[in-house]
Amino acid sequence: MKSVFWRSFLVRHRLTKYFPKLHAELKHREAVASRYSARTLATPLDRLLDPALFASINTPGTIDLASAMPSPTCESLRLNFTETGREHHLGNLGLRNRIAERLNYQFAFGFSGESHVLVTHGASGAWGAFLDAWIDAGDSVAIFEPGSPLFRTGLEHRRAKIRSIPVWSEAGSVRFDSGQLRNALKGVKCLVMCDPVNPTGATWAAEEWEQLAFWIQKNDILVYLDASFANWRYDGVLRTPLGAFESLQNRLCIAGGLSGAEGHTSLRVGWFAGPELLREPVVAAQNLSSPFVSSAPQSLARSILDTDRYQHEERAQEYSNRRLWVSRRLQAMGLQPTWPGGGLWMWVELPDTIEPSRTFAQNLLDHTGVLVQPGEIFGPKCERYFRLNYTLDEGRLLEGLNRVAQYLAQLDNPMPEPTPAEIRVIEHTGETFDQLRDSTNTLGTLVEQRSNQE
Repeated sequence: MKSVFWRSFLVRHRLTKYFPKLHAELKHREAVASRYSARTLATPLDRLLDPALFASINTPGTIDLASAMPSPTCESLRLNFTETGREHHLGNLGLRNRIAERLNYQFAFGFSGESHVLVTHGASGAWGAFLDAWIDAGDSVAIFEPGSPLFRTGLEHRRAKIRSIPVWSEAGSVRFDSGQLRNALKGVKCLVMCDPVNPTGATWAAEEWEQLAFWIQKNDILVYLDASFANWRYDGVLRTPLGAFESLQNRLCIAGGLSGAEGHTSLRVGWFAGPELLREPVVAAQNLSSPFVSSAPQSLARSILDTDRYQHEERAQEYSNRRLWVSRRLQAMGLQPTWPGGGLWMWVELPDTIEPSRTFAQNLLDHTGVLVQPGEIFGPKCERYFRLNYTLDEGRLLEGLNRVAQYLAQLDNPMPEPTPAEIRVIEHTGETFDQLRDSTNTLGTLVEQRSNQE
C-alpha cells in the first residue's frame, strides 16, 4: 500500500489485520506502529533495517569482502581498523555494552548493548532521530519547563503542539503541581524530560516518578528521557530504579551524550536506548539521515567510559563540595541561587532591581568578559534567571565570580558618565576614566572652568 494517508489511517485505527500485505509488512511492530510518525510509516522499514544492507563483522577471524572501501594506508588507522572491524550502523558493540552497563546501574533496567542501544551523533542526534521516527505535525507533546532549549526548539520545528508543565526545585529535587501534571498529560503522545533537570540541576526522586508512572500508564504515553548528566548526582541519590516501574518497561526511551557531560565538546558521541520496538524506527531514521558514527570518536568514548569508573567518584565529590561555597558566594552578591541536586550548573535568580537576564548576560560579557547563559532560552517564564557552570577549574571559577561581584557592585553604585571636559582630558593625557576620577578635584575644576571659557 503506497498511499501514506491510507497506511497511516489503517495503522492508527488498528485495521491492518484486514490487509494481509500491510499486516505482514508490519509483523511484530503493530503494538507500537500506531504511534509512528508519518515519516516512519512511509519508510520501508524492512529494507532500511535489512542486515544485508549494513553487514558487519565482529569476530577477528572473519574476512570482510563485502566492504566497498579500500584498506587504510596510515599505520595507525590500519591498527584501529583491525581492532574495531568494519563500522556497524548501530555503533561499536563494545561501546554499546558500556553504555548499557551505565544505564543499568543508573536506572536498574535490563538493557543489552546488542538489542537496546544505538550510538548516535551526540545527544542532539538522538533527539533528532527520535523526532523523525515518532513525532508528527499536530501531535501533542508535554515538556517540563524550565528545560533544555533543544526540546522546545525541536518540537516547534516539527510543528508539534507543546504542553508546558512548570517545575521548580526544592532542596535539590524536582517539584510540580499534581493537578497541572494530570491535565497536561491528557491525550498527549509523548512526555519529554531530562534528569537532572537542565538548567536547575534538580533531580527526580522516586516519589515523583511514582506519580509520573501512574499517569504515563493511564494515558499510554511514550517517554523520552535525556540522561546525559545522570552520572552527576549528589547528596547520596546516585540511582533512580525506573526498572521497578512496570508501566515504564515498554514506554521509556533513554538518550544522552558524552560531549557536555564529560567535558569533551568535540566528541560528538551519544546514545539512544530503549525496548527493541521503540529503538527500531529511530535506527531507521538515523540510517536515512546520518548513519555510521565515526569509529575514532567511538573508540575515545569507550576509553572515557572505561576510565570514568575509577575517576568519576573523586570528581563528583569535588563538585558536590563546590556547590556550597559557590552558592554562598552568589548569595553574598545579593543573588538567589537554586540548590542543585545534580548536574553541573547553578540556576540563579536575579533581583528585581537588575535588568532581565538576556540584557544582564550581554552587559556582563561586554564589561567583564564573563559569559553566562540567560534564562529565556530555557523557557518562556525564565527571564529573571541565568545559568552558571560551577565545574570550571577553581582558579578560573574564582576569577569569574569575582568579576560578577564587581559588576554587580558597580550596578549598585554606578559611576557617573564623564563630562565633556573630562573626555577632553582623557583624550589629551591618555588616562582612563577611573584614573581621572581619582585625581584631585582641583584639576577637575580647572578643566571645567577652561571648558566653560571656550
